[in-house]
Amino acid sequence: MQLDVSGGGDNSQYIVSGSYLKQDGLIQNSSYDRYNLRTAVNSTLSKYVKVGTNANLSYAKTRQVGTSGDGFGDGDLMCVMCGAAVTFGGMLLTDRSAQESSAA
Repeated sequence: MQLDVSGGGDNSQYIVSGSYLKQDGLIQNSSYDRYNLRTAVNSTLSKYVKVGTNANLSYAKTRQVGTSGDGFGDGDLMCVMCGAAVTFGGMLLTDRSAQESSAA
């Protein structure tokens, strides 16, 4: 199952997307569940400055069968990619490029 919401105007755009996957295992009491969430926002502040952010989160839980036949397993939350970007005049600015320009 997946749900997406997006929109925006001339200077800003956004998207929020979520999905869920459930898979039953071949062995009784085994399964796999995964949840995903993605958000992104992009804004144009001026002719030369654009700002954007992006976050992708994922949570997965695996239920495995132990030797006694009971199910067990833990879920893991991970941030697959989280970040922000700023462009100035078509050039991507990063922490490194900001440090280099301030040193000059």
